[in-house]
Amino acid sequence: MRIGVIGRTKMLCESARCLSESGHSISFVYTCADEHHYDWPSSEFEALSQETNALFYNDLLIEDRAEVLMGTATDICISVNWLTRLPGTFINIFPHGIINAHAGDLPRYRGNACMNWAILNDEKEVCMSVHSMTETIDAGPVYLKNYYQLATDTYIKDLYDWTERVVPSMFCEVIARIEKDGLSPTPQDPSQVVLRTFTRKPEDARIDWKNPTQEIHRLIRASSHPFDGALASTEDGQIVRILRAEPYLPGYQFLAIPGQVCEVIGGRPLVACGGTSEMLLVTEAYVDNMSLKESMNILCKSLRNRLK
Repeated sequence: MRIGVIGRTKMLCESARCLSESGHSISFVYTCADEHHYDWPSSEFEALSQETNALFYNDLLIEDRAEVLMGTATDICISVNWLTRLPGTFINIFPHGIINAHAGDLPRYRGNACMNWAILNDEKEVCMSVHSMTETIDAGPVYLKNYYQLATDTYIKDLYDWTERVVPSMFCEVIARIEKDGLSPTPQDPSQVVLRTFTRKPEDARIDWKNPTQEIHRLIRASSHPFDGALASTEDGQIVRILRAEPYLPGYQFLAIPGQVCEVIGGRPLVACGGTSEMLLVTEAYVDNMSLKESMNILCKSLRNRLK
């Protein structure tokens, strides 16, 4: 089959390579500006187009190029993380439409940052859904799902690594079955409650130390690498980015103001939180642009310190 590639991220680029190696031809590669937290720049998509002798575009004018793309005789497109909503008139120019890899269990999780929200919402699992795109966001019928069980120590980077492993094989499986036996997707269950998730900004990761330890821990896990971390500040206003931590039961009852550094354990600050007998042991944090060692020294230098 002739396959068009629309979107961003490493998983999409590697999916296209997987399909090319499986004997399919890449007809065009269409990307746009990458996000600051990506470790896969748009130049990688240009390299992909050169490897596969495909047309290459890097802008948001995809709808204006519908006639050109129609002329590529593309059978089906794969898409991940395209920046704008595509109208049905564009999706339908390809005989098998556009299939999308969506990091949410459809129809329950529709929208943006689904894996981050799943951690914050204390879900037991996350899902990668390969579905047929429609004009309504994330509402198209589903071809294939793959699940990942969430643990209390699962970080968002673990989920990104998982998606990069499974998405290429999922796209290859779906397209092989479409080509071989005309696989049709299954409509989403209209009786299920839909959670529409919206984008998150770095400032949404600001810690409120009055919250329970487990809630703060979920915020850190959902905001860690490849993102900037959960945000706090020292009493003198220095920004602290917390990337890893773990709930800690100190073995004694305590009275402390939330944000208080109560102990130093192995060079790591133990911080009081609200509404629980647990504290939070901060294991990786950075103060402004300092090194990890310098940052931990600042956080641990005095038990009179309070994080805000």
